[in-house]
Amino acid sequence: MRGRSWFAALAVLTLIPAAAGAGTLEGRVVDSTGQTPVPEAIVHVFHLSDGTLFSSGPTGPDGAYRIESLPAGPYDVAVETLRGLWLGEAIVTLPDKESTARTFSLRERAYWEGLERMPARETAIPGNIIGMAMTMPSEDQAAAWSTKKKALVWGLIGGGAALLLLSSGNGGDDEPPASPSMP
Repeated sequence: MRGRSWFAALAVLTLIPAAAGAGTLEGRVVDSTGQTPVPEAIVHVFHLSDGTLFSSGPTGPDGAYRIESLPAGPYDVAVETLRGLWLGEAIVTLPDKESTARTFSLRERAYWEGLERMPARETAIPGNIIGMAMTMPSEDQAAAWSTKKKALVWGLIGGGAALLLLSSGNGGDDEPPASPSMP
């Protein structure tokens, strides 16, 4: 009898689906220059699959935010400041059980007027939309790009110098080459 109850308990446990892992969205909120932190901002994420709204606490003096216990999936993002709501430029998809870093740079609506890239989309996050929250590359991505740019610049300088030496033609002699008809 004891073996049957163990088997029944095991059967019930295998039928209960495992809870989906929770992830984290964290990063910073900065101004349009990408340098100056924006304090007292609140980052809101709206889970597009189940309609749940999650929010960070107010950012500190360094502009840092963190939202934990987020189920995996696509999210609409907005940043709220005392001036209004800054709509995320794109949907953010969070992986299961992982931490995702995003830095948002706040851009005025006037920045977008007349540009072809102006996003025209609605959001389920309530508020007066006054601009866009542009996703900036992470610090690791920015450092890697900076290193690649430096390598490219030095490669171009070196290649240009080599071309100049090769195109000088006479190997650096100041005398004109001798003519075969001259004794």
